[in-house]
Amino acid sequence: MKFGKRWLALLLAAMLLLGLACVPAGAAAPAMDGAAFLAQLDSLGKGADGTRLVVKTTSNMALPDDFGAQARREGYNAWHVLQYADKAAAERACAQLAQQRGVVYVEVSQRMRLIDPIISSGGDAIGEEAQPMSWGAPMVQSPQMKQALADQTLPDTVIAIMDTGLDFTHPYFVEHADRITGRFGESQSHYAQDDDGHGTHVAGIICDNSPDNVKVSPYKVLDNWGSGEWIYIATATCVAADDGVDVISMSLGGGRSSVMDDAVAYATGKGVAVVVAAGNNHGWDVSNVSPAGAPQAITVAAVNKDSTPVYFSNCGMGVDLAAPGGYASNNERDNAINSTTPLFTGAYYQKWAGTSMACPFVSAAAATIKSLHPDYAPADIGSALKRTARRTPSWDSSMYGAGILDCVPLLNLPALQPPAPKWWAPLPDWVQWLLRYLCFGWLWM
Repeated sequence: MKFGKRWLALLLAAMLLLGLACVPAGAAAPAMDGAAFLAQLDSLGKGADGTRLVVKTTSNMALPDDFGAQARREGYNAWHVLQYADKAAAERACAQLAQQRGVVYVEVSQRMRLIDPIISSGGDAIGEEAQPMSWGAPMVQSPQMKQALADQTLPDTVIAIMDTGLDFTHPYFVEHADRITGRFGESQSHYAQDDDGHGTHVAGIICDNSPDNVKVSPYKVLDNWGSGEWIYIATATCVAADDGVDVISMSLGGGRSSVMDDAVAYATGKGVAVVVAAGNNHGWDVSNVSPAGAPQAITVAAVNKDSTPVYFSNCGMGVDLAAPGGYASNNERDNAINSTTPLFTGAYYQKWAGTSMACPFVSAAAATIKSLHPDYAPADIGSALKRTARRTPSWDSSMYGAGILDCVPLLNLPALQPPAPKWWAPLPDWVQWLLRYLCFGWLWM
């Protein structure tokens, strides 16, 4: 017995020392919520390309050494944002930081862009809208789905749109103001009013292809040039998850980013389905871009009016499914996706093409699934979308996902089955404790 207790004491001491060895040196960074961290990032301003690093650590401890950073922001999600005088200083610090105890990764902070749409032409006359807005709706059968749900009372379901904001003065959104909730960025330097047009086009597609209980919440993370920094977008993604949204829609992309992988994992861990555009890089594999390459994301490619993949859509095994988003050739630009745009872009409705337009079709469908099945986890939603997707005879699932979005089968998804009860669950607590002792108590002898 004494021998066993001695070994137990040694084991506990070793575990304690191992735990201490894994903790990075330095005092704890001041803890803050995501909104406060975004304000800190705003105050940091824009840095020149290659002069800013993002460090991820195993805990929210302050970095013991930043190796010459001019400014630093930290205290949220174990991210540390370090600004350097020039690219050479950042490169030197990057190599040194990567060797520090408790550092998970070091990443050069990237600026990315919205996934540039291909703007084909003005859509319907100013102030008018088609019903539905585009050919994409009948392709995915969203009007039939909306009609079937018209008489049902469904819970409000919120889609956070990570984009350039929303034109709140647009006639469509003035008329459908009840479809809008929240204006992320109002209290910061980034106001949620759309000064580019991209976010408004995405929002129109979502509202056109979902029942009225689905609301859009614009999170303005991109400027009037459609550009934003990964760390800012990642933090806003986490904030949206904390805000309690049900779906996050991201028609944006850039180089591969561990920061964005973290943000997508955080959101899905909170029960939020994250739907992202595959990108318009003419056939790049989505594993090379973010957020399309994030393992937990629902990644969407684009198809033409004839159900063939769009020539500019990214592809690969990481694509989950496809949705309407383009045209087959430059001679068919009028077959792009019509949706809402701010008047300063030329018209209240325009036809744009891109995986940016395909993504919101799927975001709308994901939110509808969540409305019908609030207990569905993000993985359940992704599985349902893929399982019900429509395939053409020549469809290549290895390149463009399970098929093309089909909304009607979503009306008949099964309820989740409760997990099978554990055989010992009905037993009294003291019996369960005794069984555990009999099975594992010898470790304490």
